[in-house]
Order: sequence, then structure tokens, then C-alpha cells
Amino acid sequence: MSAGAAAAAAAAAVRTVKDVEHLDLLAVPPCQLPGVIRESEAEYRRCCLLQKRWQLIFPDPEQPQRYIDLFDAPRVNNALVARYRQLVAKAAKLTVGLVQHGR
Repeated sequence: MSAGAAAAAAAAAVRTVKDVEHLDLLAVPPCQLPGVIRESEAEYRRCCLLQKRWQLIFPDPEQPQRYIDLFDAPRVNNALVARYRQLVAKAAKLTVGLVQHGR
């Protein structure tokens, strides 16, 4: 089983918020990401990047737990999207750092 397939299987097996903490969602092929992530990414691109009419406040990629206390209970879908946005932001920072240092 390839790393991408293994990561996709792990993402598909998520049942609790705790299961999300150590998922490497960036290793999952985009077409195999959980539907909630694909949908939220499509909405983010449409509303925040292309039309620039909205600003993403949840999940906050810098502080993914920032608004969690405002929800009645933790939800797996919120945790999945928050984890994905956190990993994407972290990867973007690493890429920018490498480019700035000429690597």
C-alpha cells in the first residue's frame, strides 16, 4: 500500500476528534480527502481567494483551537478541516522560508 493510500485509509477511518490529531492529511491524494475538506477548500478558493469577499476565521490556521469553545461539542468534521488548514498553512510557511533562503 502506498503512503498516499495508507493516509487516505487513515483519514477515511476517522471516527473521533482524537483520531484527527496525528493525521497527515497532506499525504492524502486530493481526490481522496474526506468530502468535508474538499467542500471547504472549494468554498475557501471561491469566496476568499477568487472573489475576495470573505475572510476565513474558522478554522484559524495559526490557532486551530481558537473558536472551538464556542461550539456545543467537538465535531469530527470541524477537527478534520481545522487540521487540514493547519497543515496547509505550515507547509506554506516552510515553502516561503525555503524560497527566501534560496533553497
